[in-house]
Amino acid sequence: MIHRLPSVWMQVKQPGIGLSGRCKLPANPKRGVRAASTPVFVIIVCFVLLLSFCGAASAEDLQPGNYCASCHVAADPAPGKLAEWQARPPEEATCPAVKAYREELLYTEQLLTATERAGTFAGSGAVAAQEKRLAAFRQGYDALRQAPVTSLDAFTSQAQTLRFQGNKVLTAFNQAIDAGKRNRVLLFAVLVTLVVLGSLAWGLRNTLKFRPAARAWWREGRPGWGTVAVAGLVFVLFALPLFRTPAAVVAIPTAEEQAVQTTLDTSGRVADTADRALARAWMLARVGAAWSQLDPAQGEVALNAALEAAAEAEEYADALWGQAWAAWEAGIGSPATQEKAALLAAQLEAVRSRAWGLRLIAAEWAAVDPARAAEIMAQAQALAEKNRTVYGQVDLAAIAAEWPRVDPGQAASTLAKVTDPALRPWAEAAVAAGKAMPNAGYVLRTDRIAATLNDVAAARESLLKLPTEAEKAEVLRHIAAKTGAQEDFDAALSMALAARVRGDPLAPAEASLALAKAMLPVNRAMAGAAFAQAFDAAQKIAVKYK
Repeated sequence: MIHRLPSVWMQVKQPGIGLSGRCKLPANPKRGVRAASTPVFVIIVCFVLLLSFCGAASAEDLQPGNYCASCHVAADPAPGKLAEWQARPPEEATCPAVKAYREELLYTEQLLTATERAGTFAGSGAVAAQEKRLAAFRQGYDALRQAPVTSLDAFTSQAQTLRFQGNKVLTAFNQAIDAGKRNRVLLFAVLVTLVVLGSLAWGLRNTLKFRPAARAWWREGRPGWGTVAVAGLVFVLFALPLFRTPAAVVAIPTAEEQAVQTTLDTSGRVADTADRALARAWMLARVGAAWSQLDPAQGEVALNAALEAAAEAEEYADALWGQAWAAWEAGIGSPATQEKAALLAAQLEAVRSRAWGLRLIAAEWAAVDPARAAEIMAQAQALAEKNRTVYGQVDLAAIAAEWPRVDPGQAASTLAKVTDPALRPWAEAAVAAGKAMPNAGYVLRTDRIAATLNDVAAARESLLKLPTEAEKAEVLRHIAAKTGAQEDFDAALSMALAARVRGDPLAPAEASLALAKAMLPVNRAMAGAAFAQAFDAAQKIAVKYK
């Protein structure tokens, strides 16, 4: 899950320089020399700027991808070392996806610490319901740390959802703390008021002893109009600040601001769609490679669909380039908007002209037809060599690492084209691993269900306690594989299609594919139905942004 920030986006836009059709020599010859040298000076400045941008390309950092398989190969041990991800601080993480993962985990941990501290301060003011929600927050954080990471966006979405629930608990504790402070302030105010009223009563009593006229006024209970007016004025002056409510400030965006935001939102959708299109091609290839064991003809159909999906993703290159420039132009004049535009342009650059979809198709098809896989891998290498950004080097390094599984003779020549000093050792180690590399794994969440998978009865009982369809699909898959019953398979097939994970568009297709692989040795007809559902779910992954 590594990409790199763009290195060629110009953040300074100079005004246009045009040359007229006719040019008259000036009267002053010196001025003529300066005028003639101006275009040369502009060309030199542009050349220097171009060199500076090209020189700064290698110094940029990579952008995280949604799937580790987009940059890492199966032999790379980094994606599987989840404990090391959590132990290392974000600034020391070499993989940007690991850094993003660690940051999300750190934000959640800090919120949990603040919530527990607020609960301690709230004391008896924290009701039992809030204590239960705090316990659920702790359990959710522990599950977040222990869960396998299939998709970075899915993990980020889950962490954000957990923090949203934690913020509710923190707000409730803070409200309890504020209510305790208000009660203490109110008690103090009541005591002060009693003291003041006692003082006034004492003063009035002493006054009535020495003023007979005042004593008569008090007994008759008829104060003068002046006294009433003064008392009413004092009450109004003291009561007005209590009932005054400031008007809420509502910021209404202008038409220009709305247009800028629309451009930025479109850029974000384009980047997500391009990444989704490449993942869709990979998923179709995985379905085709597995389906070919049962039906070679259907496997070939799935492979052709995967290649068409990869070609469709490649067509996004021009649109991504134009959308990145549109984002830059939209951000001109506002530092905050420019920062958002820079991030979106980086995401767009990270998915433009990428070859990892074709690479993964070839890697999946290597066990089915090595010759066809070699052709596809050659297409991926040609596409990567055309990409002059740092992402071309990332793709070339991964392609060199995958060549031993397809054609070992091509690995050395591809490895020679990897010139990035950080990627070269990684690619050399992966090439040295050779054909021993297994296929890249894809695991849905199983941290809360692993203990119940060996016992069918316990697995059925756990279905009532699992909160997500993805986890239920895992349990039902194991039940169907163990019993082979039609009703269990139907339930597993329906739940696999419903196993949607926010941020991971491959989840329903992956759940269906896992069910098909599990049913293949049990019932081939059931496995065929699951393969067909996986293929249909992969084809229906949305790849349109307009």
